Amino acid sequence: MDQCVVQIKAGLPCARQWWQHRSDEASTTPATPDCCPKGAAALSGETDLGRLLAGLNPVLDPVEYSFESGAEAPALGDAFAIIREPEGVTVIAPGSGWARIMLGVHSSLAAVGLTARVAEALAQGGISANIVAAYHHDHVFVPWERRDEALAVLHGLRA
Repeated sequence: MDQCVVQIKAGLPCARQWWQHRSDEASTTPATPDCCPKGAAALSGETDLGRLLAGLNPVLDPVEYSFESGAEAPALGDAFAIIREPEGVTVIAPGSGWARIMLGVHSSLAAVGLTARVAEALAQGGISANIVAAYHHDHVFVPWERRDEALAVLHGLRA
């Protein structure tokens, strides 16, 4: 999957733009390179919020995860995700502290409102949520000890 797509869903310039221009302090609006998709037309998946919620189908991964930070990206290995940020590299991999709930619906990266509805529902229950978007599904990381409660909250969004 192209990392540009992930950045675009988050409303950010694609990663290639950021890395290409991060050392150029005079550049505040980098040009879009040819590698980046030009809008939602290149994306697949559901965009209608009602249909997204109706087909949410949250699935709890039995593996416990951790978020780790370092200066360099490790080999992918068994990592779920590796994310580069200005301060370093975040690795989400099997470890401890976090449960991953995959939203089974194939959501478009251009869909509006799904992340907000999921985060709002979990916040109302006092449950921390860290959401990672991928090309086919969104993945919600919640505290391990509250995973069953979070799963129930997400099932409640389907109504």
